[in-house]
Amino acid sequence: MKNRIIMFWAIVLIAIAAIFVIVTKPTKLGLDLAGGSRLVLEAQTTKAIPQITDEVMDTLQFSIENRVNKLGVSETIVQRVGDKRLLVEIPGETDLQKAKTYIGETAQLEFKKPGVGANGERIWLDADLTGRDLTKSTLTTDSAGQWIVSLEFNSEGAKKFAELTKNLVGQEMAIFFNGDLQSAPRVNEAIYGGKCVISGGGDSGFSQEEAQEMVNLLNAGALPVPAKIVEENTVGATLGADSIAKSKFAGMIGLGFVMLFMLFIYRAPGLIADIALILYSLMLFALFKAIPVTLTLAGIAGFILSIGMAVDANILIFERMKEELRAGRNLFTAINSGFDRAWTSILDSNMTTIIACLILYYFGSSIVRGFALTLAMGVIVSMFSAITITKNFMHIIFGAGELKYPALFGLKASEIGEVNKMANEITSRNIINIVKYKFVWLCVTAIILLPGILGLIYGGIKNHSPLKVGIDYTGGTILQYGVQEDVSNTALASLRSSLEKAGIENPVIQIIHANAESKDNNTSIKNIISIRTKFISEDTDTENKITDVILKNHPKSELMSVSSVGPTLGNELFKKSIMALAIAILGMVIYLTIRFKFTYALAAILGLVHDTLFVCGVFALLGIFFGVEVDSLFITAILTLIGFSINDTIVTFDRIRENLRYYSKKMSFGEIVNASVNQTLTRSINTSFSTLITLLALYFFGGVTTKDFVLAMIVGVIIGTWSSIFFCTVLVSIWEDKTPKAKPAV
Repeated sequence: MKNRIIMFWAIVLIAIAAIFVIVTKPTKLGLDLAGGSRLVLEAQTTKAIPQITDEVMDTLQFSIENRVNKLGVSETIVQRVGDKRLLVEIPGETDLQKAKTYIGETAQLEFKKPGVGANGERIWLDADLTGRDLTKSTLTTDSAGQWIVSLEFNSEGAKKFAELTKNLVGQEMAIFFNGDLQSAPRVNEAIYGGKCVISGGGDSGFSQEEAQEMVNLLNAGALPVPAKIVEENTVGATLGADSIAKSKFAGMIGLGFVMLFMLFIYRAPGLIADIALILYSLMLFALFKAIPVTLTLAGIAGFILSIGMAVDANILIFERMKEELRAGRNLFTAINSGFDRAWTSILDSNMTTIIACLILYYFGSSIVRGFALTLAMGVIVSMFSAITITKNFMHIIFGAGELKYPALFGLKASEIGEVNKMANEITSRNIINIVKYKFVWLCVTAIILLPGILGLIYGGIKNHSPLKVGIDYTGGTILQYGVQEDVSNTALASLRSSLEKAGIENPVIQIIHANAESKDNNTSIKNIISIRTKFISEDTDTENKITDVILKNHPKSELMSVSSVGPTLGNELFKKSIMALAIAILGMVIYLTIRFKFTYALAAILGLVHDTLFVCGVFALLGIFFGVEVDSLFITAILTLIGFSINDTIVTFDRIRENLRYYSKKMSFGEIVNASVNQTLTRSINTSFSTLITLLALYFFGGVTTKDFVLAMIVGVIIGTWSSIFFCTVLVSIWEDKTPKAKPAV
């Protein structure tokens, strides 16, 4: 008891610390909620690259993405504008000078050899060795305590460096960074091994800040060409205060209904789970602030969604605990057994998700990395919350002894002790017969998938894309209108509504704070309204519609510029995201094969393919019949769906594995599968329902800009629940029940 009291006060202190962080540390908000800095970069040619091609611009966009999204949680936008420009928008940063340091303007590392100019003076010549040949750089100090930057070349760079130093023995070799000479050491001998150091120029050398900035920029990757900042402004939020208020309101409704649901279904344990849920939310939000994670409207939606999913571990524990109480166990034993028996399910389902998150973070693009980091944090905190907070609170409040009031645990008195043997329970509670009708379930699954598959095929043939994609994937057009007055959040919301009524699909609106002169130089432009929409090129009718709406809302405005903008997800980022997802799936297969069997792993992965295909099919049909587009949030929705679906499937597989250990000699494999599905059915329904509560609150009461994202999640949760029960377990029953007696899973 003493240890539990200590744990109780430790949890209280954690909660107080979390509240302190939340209150004292400002929340880092995204572009859609708070605006930030807007920089336009123009690629510059060099001797090595005399022409700016699409390939060069794709690489430049990818490099800038890596720099500004180092942790993968800053939600910075990087888009191509025209042939050789990039638009970079950094959320929450209104100091333009500081914003520039995120990018590092050129960040070019060059090694040069001495030469002789036309007038006999010494000049430095290119040596074909640059930052592109680096593997990594690190910050360290020399024997005198001066800060230096250690460099490590890749295999090709090591060969170049060895050849260069071999040819320069007895001469100086210059090291330039961003065009400035950093040092020119004398080469005494050829240097092999691909390592060297840079010391700062001048008597004082590098300061720690200068050296660290160089390390960060070099590790982010060398730019293929220099990038000059040609325009700099601060921008306002893309969403108005009304959308933010709606999301907060939706969050409160969703959280409130989840807590009421837990209280109604599980009574006293549900109340403890609600307290743990509040503590979970405090700790996770405090972590988001401490890192910090940039919260966009979609991020807030994801945070609210994670609260709904966090109850899953508690539901697992409480269902197992109710089984123990039905079997006549006392409270102390039931609480411990409930937690112990649920632990393997919680561990396997969450470890699979964490492994996928680690792989996605390491290999993924900025959007994928941000999702992976926040999801992994949520999973880890939820495990701590369920196993530590809920369990200790249960013991402290209920202690030990007999169950005197079954109603407090959602049980009837007649249920207690009615089942004394697990075998009797698992053979007498079959609500759904999975094995007997397995081919029926597969046929139903095929019928469910067919319309969506046809929609994907139709979209691919007619529109050259299975899904109707938005400007995040295709790029579009930016129209900028100068206005002489301030533009309020209410005015932005009204403008967005007017544009949509005029037939402009999903316009992205921002206010650029820039003091400028109008075209006739007679009036001053205080702000610029920037509108991003689909490509309109020669579509003057669409441009005229937008202009008419702007003039109606702001009579003294004028069109200042029209320019094409590339996708926020460049080719390199898209390819990297797909590769990361493929590797993550491979990681899940390996883990599930080790913990279960390959057939289980294959069934789980096919379940993910099934769920993803279904959601994509639904959105293909919505695109065909209702013009619904998918944007960058759709990737987040699919990744969240994968995490939810694999969790649900593994819980069922874990129960099959457990029952095989005890009853493989008494029951057929099919009977065990049937029993296991029915044992976990209540848990699956309750978890899905609690998640749907938050999603429905977000859909009906949240901001309009996240409706499609939330809709994808609603569809995903429903189909994920179906596949874990009627698809994945059916596949396992077919593959594993071919022999008279299946071997127990490892």
